[in-house]
Amino acid sequence: MAHLTKEFIKNMALAAREIAEAQEEKYGKDFPFACERPEKKLELTSIQEMKEWQGISDKEIAHIQADNILCAFLIELGFTDLVNEYKKIDKWYA
Repeated sequence: MAHLTKEFIKNMALAAREIAEAQEEKYGKDFPFACERPEKKLELTSIQEMKEWQGISDKEIAHIQADNILCAFLIELGFTDLVNEYKKIDKWYA
């Protein structure tokens, strides 16, 4: 096994800290807990996707995308029948 120098250990710690900070910035402070609960990680990912559509000038497109994100989230949680029924409802966008 290679000899681990203090410099190598320091660099690994810095890299781990950078990864953790990037994950926290992308997913929020709850990210470490999301790793323990797959549905929470899915929720945080869905929230991040939603945030990307907030403030979009084309409200109709943003709303359609939000619908798609919610439906995908529900399907991943096992609520496919609910989503199928929702998709049968006529949609009206301004």
